[in-house]
Amino acid sequence: MPETIPVRLPAGLVRVVQAGCWFTSVEAITALRAWRDEYPGIVPSSVDEQGAPAGPLARYEELASQVVPTGVVWRAGLKRALVHTGVADRLPASS
Repeated sequence: MPETIPVRLPAGLVRVVQAGCWFTSVEAITALRAWRDEYPGIVPSSVDEQGAPAGPLARYEELASQVVPTGVVWRAGLKRALVHTGVADRLPASS
């Protein structure tokens, strides 16, 4: 969902989701911080000629994939709500 959808959410729910994402991701975040300290000169967006992460970047990508951003949770919740209410059936197909 590239579009921004402003939604008012209860502060308690926001805190619970943030805490859940942190709890789920803390080991990977801690390892990513250690990775950054170990490889301070490497830019994580670098890839080899085949487009795959090379060397230490492969480890970075592995760790980064274990982090759960809050946006992923919000988008999944919105999608579930749209499907549950039947609204998703009336929306244009996404590309």
